Amino acid sequence: MSDRYELFLAVDLAPDLSEEELAEVRWLLGQGEPPALPTASADEPWAAFEGGGSPSIEFAGADVALLVPAPERRRTDGGVPWALTVRSCFLEEALTEVLEIAGWLLERSVTVGRVGHLRGESEGEGDGTFRALVRDRDGFELVDARSGASVLRTTWR
Repeated sequence: MSDRYELFLAVDLAPDLSEEELAEVRWLLGQGEPPALPTASADEPWAAFEGGGSPSIEFAGADVALLVPAPERRRTDGGVPWALTVRSCFLEEALTEVLEIAGWLLERSVTVGRVGHLRGESEGEGDGTFRALVRDRDGFELVDARSGASVLRTTWR
């Protein structure tokens, strides 16, 4: 296990998100008020990816959370997807919940293929871990970049 992690996620969210889902996404990014009944996580609700361009406390660079409409990628039905980019660094104790929230976001995504990565490092150790985050129509998985082995597979309900 690593002591600290970096999650990078770049996806298009479905254009037909409900107002409640969109409000929860904005809250997760630190861009809105908490929803009355958060659904992204079973644990204590928190704005997991609020960073808004602040320096990361764990890795070089900045934590970023951005959600914008993507009219240039208009769908054939005329819907405009929401472009989402997250780069968030966190400690090991938040890993399970961060992956749960990332899964909630990915379930609302229309992007298929490699959508990001999870990098882990331990204090004083060399390279650490690097896992590609891959989404398909049925779920997502973390794939170890060195071995190509699936480390975690989550299927939509």
